[in-house]
Amino acid sequence: MTVDQYKQKLTQMINESTDQVAAINSSIDQVQAQIDDLTQQSEAIENAVLNVAANDLTYYLDNTKLPQFQLIDPGASVVYGPTYNSIIYENELTDWKIVDSSNVTMYQYLGVGWDNDQIIIDLIDEWDYGNDYLTRPVTSGASYGIRPYISSLQSAKSLLLENADKVGDTKTFFERFAS
Repeated sequence: MTVDQYKQKLTQMINESTDQVAAINSSIDQVQAQIDDLTQQSEAIENAVLNVAANDLTYYLDNTKLPQFQLIDPGASVVYGPTYNSIIYENELTDWKIVDSSNVTMYQYLGVGWDNDQIIIDLIDEWDYGNDYLTRPVTSGASYGIRPYISSLQSAKSLLLENADKVGDTKTFFERFAS
C-alpha cells in the first residue's frame, strides 16, 4: 500500500468510529440489561429459596429436633458451623450438629440413606439445588451458574467500555496522520 492508501484507511477508520462507538454502546446497554435481570434472579433465589430453606431448617432443628435430644440431655444444643447457609459452590446446608452438654455430637446429617428425617432431607435438597443454580462455575461444564455468568458479563462490559473509549478517541489521535 502507498502512503495515500494508508491515509485513506485512517480516514475510513475515523469516519466509521462514530457508528462503531454507537454499536458498542448498544452492546453495553444489552449486556447491562442482562446483568440487571440476572442480578434480580440471583436475589430471588437467595432470598426466596436459600434463606427460606435455611430458616426453615434452623427453625425445625431448634424447635423439633433439639427438644427430642434435650429429653436425653437438657443441656443439648444445636451448633451451626461457619459455612451454614454460605452461598459457595459445592457447599451444602449440612454444617450443623446437635451436641450434648459436653459438646459431644448426638446427631448430625450424614446424607440420604443415613438420615430418615424427610423434612431435613427435603430442606437440604432445596437449598442445595438453589445454591448450585447460583454458584456453579462455567468451567464445570454447565452454564447455568447465575453468579459466575454475571461475573463473565461484567468482564465483557468492561472490555466493551474500553473498546468504546479507544475507538471514540480515533479521530483525536489519527486525524493528523490521515491528512
